[in-house]
Amino acid sequence: MEWLSSILLLYFIFLHWSNNQKHSTSISKYYPYLLIVKLLLGIAIGLLYSFYYRGGDTFGIFKDANTLRDIAINQPLDYLDYIFSKPYRYPEAIQSKLLQSNASTAIFAILLSFVSLLTGGNYWVTSLYLSFISFICIWRYLNSVYQIYPKLKYSLIIPFFFLPSFSMWSSGIVKECLSMAFLFYTLSICIDYLSHNTVKKRNWVLAVISLFLLFQIKFYYGALFIALSPMMIVFKYRHQMRFKNWKWILLPSFLITLVILTLPFLHHHLNYHQIVHTIYLNYQKLYSASTEGHAIYLPLFDDSINGLIQSLPTAIIKAFTSPKITSESSIFYVIIKIENFLVLGCYLLSLYFLLKNDTIKKRPWLLWTFIYISIIIILFIGILAIASPNYGSLNRYKIGAVVLLFQLSLSSIEVHYTKNFSSR
Repeated sequence: MEWLSSILLLYFIFLHWSNNQKHSTSISKYYPYLLIVKLLLGIAIGLLYSFYYRGGDTFGIFKDANTLRDIAINQPLDYLDYIFSKPYRYPEAIQSKLLQSNASTAIFAILLSFVSLLTGGNYWVTSLYLSFISFICIWRYLNSVYQIYPKLKYSLIIPFFFLPSFSMWSSGIVKECLSMAFLFYTLSICIDYLSHNTVKKRNWVLAVISLFLLFQIKFYYGALFIALSPMMIVFKYRHQMRFKNWKWILLPSFLITLVILTLPFLHHHLNYHQIVHTIYLNYQKLYSASTEGHAIYLPLFDDSINGLIQSLPTAIIKAFTSPKITSESSIFYVIIKIENFLVLGCYLLSLYFLLKNDTIKKRPWLLWTFIYISIIIILFIGILAIASPNYGSLNRYKIGAVVLLFQLSLSSIEVHYTKNFSSR
C-alpha cells in the first residue's frame, strides 16, 4: 500500500507540475527545488520529534488518525457517526480509544485519517502528502500575488521557503501544516477575485470549506483572515478611492466595525465575554510549564481587559526581540532570535522606504493598506505572545502572521530597489 500511495503521490506531483508549466512565470523555474525542500522538511519534522524531542504531538495525533482509519475500514458506520459528530460530543466508544481530546486536534486527526486511508497508515508517506498539500496551496497564493505584481520575485520566494520557522512548521504532520494550506488557499481565491473578478464555482466552494476547516483547526488564523478582509475591499475599489471624500473614509471604518461585531459569532473562543479569561488560562498554563527564561513574563496581566491591554506592548516587543541568547541556548533559540530581528528590521526598513516614496502621494490607499495590515498582524502576534508565552510554542504558532509581515516588508523593499511599481 505504501508503494502504491508513493507512486500515486508522484503522479499528483507530475500533474501539478505540468499544470504549472502551462502557466509559466518567472518564479516557475524554482518550482522543483522548492517542492523538494518542502517534502524534505516534512520528513525532517518526523526526525526532529524522533531524535530531538523524543516523542510529541505529531506521533500522538497520527496514532489517533490510524485508530480512526482502522475504524473506517472495520466499522464504517461508526466512523461516519464520529466524523459528523459535534466537537466534544464524539461517541465515547471511539473517543476512549484516542489519545487526544482537544476539539481542534480531533478535527485534524479526522482529516489525517483520510490521508492515512490512502497511505496505508505509513507516517512518512502521509507526511509527504501533507507537505505537498501545503506546498500547492502556498504556491497558488504566490502565483495569485504574482499576477497582480509581476515584478516581484524574491519577496515571494524567500519568506515562504527560506524563513526557517515557517518553512519547517508548515510541513509534515502538524496542525500548522494544514492550517497554513487552508489560510493561503483562501487568500489566493480572494486575491484572484479581486484582481480578475471571476473565480470558478468549485474554487469558491473549496475556499469556503478551507476557511471553515481553518476555524476548526486554528481558529485564531480564521480570525486573522476576517480581520484582514476590509483591506481586500479597499484594494478592490482602490482606483475609485479619493481619501478627501468622506465616503471613502467611512467605508473602511464600517468594514472594520463589521469585523469586530462578526468575530464572536464565528467561533466560541472569540466570544468577547470569555476571550480574555481564555487567554489568561492559556498564559498561566504555558508560563508555569516553562522553565525560567524560556517564556515571556507579564506581571500586569491579571485576567482583565485592562491587564491585557497593559501587557500587549511588552508582549509585542518580546515577541520580536526574544529569546535571550546565552552560552546554554540551543541552536533553535539562536535561529528564532536571528529570524525575529530579520523580520523586524525588514519591516522598519520597508516602512521607511514606503513613507519616502513619491508614489504614495498618488496612491494613498497603498500606505493605508500597508499600515492597517501591519497593525493587525502585529497586534495578532502580541495577543498570541500573551496566550502562548513559551518561546518555542510561540515561534510555531505565529508562523502565518510572521510570514505575511515578512512578505509585505520584502515586497516593499524589492519594489524600492527595482524602481518598478506595478501599474496597478
